[in-house]
Amino acid sequence: VAAAHRASWVEVVMAALAAYLHRVTGEETVVLGVPLMGRPGSVFSRVPGTWVNVVPIDVAAGPEVSRQELMRRIRARLDEVRGHRDYRFEDMRRDLRGAGDDRPPSRVWINVKPFDIPLRFGEAQGSSRYLAAGPVEELTVSVYPRHGDDELYFEFDGNPSMYSRRELAAHRERFLDFLDRFAAAPPERPVGGLDTVTAAQRD
Repeated sequence: VAAAHRASWVEVVMAALAAYLHRVTGEETVVLGVPLMGRPGSVFSRVPGTWVNVVPIDVAAGPEVSRQELMRRIRARLDEVRGHRDYRFEDMRRDLRGAGDDRPPSRVWINVKPFDIPLRFGEAQGSSRYLAAGPVEELTVSVYPRHGDDELYFEFDGNPSMYSRRELAAHRERFLDFLDRFAAAPPERPVGGLDTVTAAQRD
């Protein structure tokens, strides 16, 4: 699908999540929090550290929007917000509170880690595991490749005051099922026609 749209798999997954959130909430404008690397220059990119900021991207994902158009909108919004990556998420939240809006800039984050770097120490082979993505406003979806580009691994991390483990597992199952449907649909098909109920749930 990414190749057909001349896009990356990251954009496919983001568009699918935006479509999924629209289908399960009814909201026609979906706001995703997207962590972006905030390291200026190539030297900093090779230094271990946590230079990351979260920028919100709002995407119109109404029922009449096609997969093709949704991916185009995702790409355009990502290009726009990259120029504002230095505006810290916590500063944005403080500024919104000062303007009388106590809502966070985005409640659902998608944390894409498009790399699978092997760890080698001489003859010893290591492996890395993500233990936590930090505090969760409402829901964080983390996705990263495993074993090269052959597999994508998805983790759903929820605010425990809002989601139980069972509810998170159900969302993960429904989203992965929806992702298959999203990828298999014709590019011009409106996302409003894509079901979010799995076969097991329907039974």
